[in-house]
Amino acid sequence: MRKKMNPKVKAKWLRALRSGKYKQGYYRLKLKNKFCCLGVLCDVVQKDTKLEWEKAPPFGEKFGDKFDFLPKQVRQFAGVTCSTQQVLIKKNDQHGLSFVDIANWIQENL
Repeated sequence: MRKKMNPKVKAKWLRALRSGKYKQGYYRLKLKNKFCCLGVLCDVVQKDTKLEWEKAPPFGEKFGDKFDFLPKQVRQFAGVTCSTQQVLIKKNDQHGLSFVDIANWIQENL
């Protein structure tokens, strides 16, 4: 049986992705005020995980100890598997789906 994502985190993430507040970026969690979909998740759970954004030029900002993947603490808290993370990276970076399209996929599949 597939593990479900934390429903409270999922709802917050979906709202954030659909809010228009975040500018979409690629290949990094956060770079120059642009976020990938996973970076939006990090921003959403920041208070809950006690992790913080840290500037790390020229790679952008890291969250916990990561620049381009979810830290383990975030994955566990949110209930996002490594394979789901890979799917979302492809949707954001390789396929260029909008945050709204990614949110729709998350809502239907996680």
